[in-house]
Parts: sequence; C-alpha cells; structure tokens
Amino acid sequence: MIASFDGAGDIVYLETAASGQVTETPSVIAEITLTYDTLRSEALPRTASRELIMKVLIKMDLTDAEWRKSRYSGSNGGNCVEVAGNLPGVVAVRDSKARRA
Repeated sequence: MIASFDGAGDIVYLETAASGQVTETPSVIAEITLTYDTLRSEALPRTASRELIMKVLIKMDLTDAEWRKSRYSGSNGGNCVEVAGNLPGVVAVRDSKARRA
C-alpha cells in the first residue's frame, strides 16, 4: 500500500505471508510506485478481466485434475479450498463447497 499525506512524505507498507514492513525511503517508494503504476497501466479493465478468466475457464479441461484439500482449509465447514497441481502449466483452485469439475 502506498500512502500519501498532505505536508508529509509518502510511506509504503509491504506485506508478505510472514510479516509486514513500513518504509519511508524515497528510492524504495519511487521504485514501488513505478511498479504499481506500470502494472495498473497494463491491466485489463475489471469487466474485460472477468470475461478473459471465464473464457479460459470454459476452455480448460479439468477432467484429469487430481483435487486435494488444502491443509489450510478448516474442518469446521468454513473456507474450504481444493487445489489440483497435476495439470500442465496451471494450478487449479476451487471452493470445495461449489465444485464444478
């Protein structure tokens, strides 16, 4: 996250799976801002992204997918995610309560 404040310098909050970090270093902020702006300028609009994902999903053959429940899924009926990593070039992910393949 990039935060800008009136009358003060910008700060950046970076987060990984293990921790978070705040930086006020101008060169780091400039690099992150450039990266974010570049990604945003290359991204498709929301509707076009959704249409592309649906188009690829419809064409994807998941017949041979070997689904397994993620070890981070809860056993209490909460968020349950299944993954299939045996497909060439893709790791498929699905909600185990809304199976379509």
